Amino acid sequence: MPPPAIVNKPVAPTTSVTYVEEKGCYACRVPNCQAAFTARSALAYHTAAEHQYEAEVTVMGWDGAWKVQRRRTHSNGEVSADGFFHCPKCARPYKSPASLKVHTGKCEESKPQPGDDESHPPEVTMELIRTRRKEKEEDATRTFEMPNCNQTTPWAKRSRFLLLLNGQRLEDYAAAADLPQKHTEQGEVAICDLTADAIRDAADGLNSVCISYAQLMNATDVSKTHMTRPMNAKPTTLDGYIKIAQRLVLFCVRVQLAGTDTTQYGDTNAGEELPPTLGKARKAMLGDPILREMVCRLMANPEKKVI
Repeated sequence: MPPPAIVNKPVAPTTSVTYVEEKGCYACRVPNCQAAFTARSALAYHTAAEHQYEAEVTVMGWDGAWKVQRRRTHSNGEVSADGFFHCPKCARPYKSPASLKVHTGKCEESKPQPGDDESHPPEVTMELIRTRRKEKEEDATRTFEMPNCNQTTPWAKRSRFLLLLNGQRLEDYAAAADLPQKHTEQGEVAICDLTADAIRDAADGLNSVCISYAQLMNATDVSKTHMTRPMNAKPTTLDGYIKIAQRLVLFCVRVQLAGTDTTQYGDTNAGEELPPTLGKARKAMLGDPILREMVCRLMANPEKKVI
């Protein structure tokens, strides 16, 4: 059965809905408003967003219901034609009452309820606890895509890299002695700088990795990073792990150089084997194909970022 020519149905105290049959649309009857819609729901949203001046909301942590009026925006001495509903706690603006109600139901601003002591915190109810717990559970069950090769350091690209970073794969390096720091060659300084820059460049992509991977790496406080030798360090930040990779690769490069050009160091003599500690470090390096490849490429291309 077709609708009558004109049907009036109240929507708000100051407005009504009119269906004009000959135009096939719903027209807003607010004075000076020419809006028309093909669906009743669209007109209802328009009426609430543009012409409703008061909304009643419940605020998380506050008792009872609160009436919020639309406030006009003042700019350069002029008042805007339309206004916004502002959250009673955080003053965030919303165009429609529905959006405001969704926000006030979970607003976590610490502003106390009007009329209470200013130092009195919002009331913690079982409903508040259930809501927060549900949100935390939803966050914990989210699945994330594994980072690609461009988002990780060379160490993270390896299988079981967390075990490596936790030190369980660095035991063979633990007894190795540091090579002497005297008479540092310019080429070694260049290797150090290139290694550091290359690893930092490779780690830049980690800024966009989801929080779960940052938590796996215990990225908490840089002040708690303990740096001794890279094989003994137990960092708590991403920067600490980057330093481990940088110093470990550089250490292996110096071990390799010590075995091929013994004139650089005073603790090794030409024609003699490396000391047992350095020999153990070199054996561990040669037994690690990824690390060996990184060291060889870096030594063969000292002017390129090959890490």
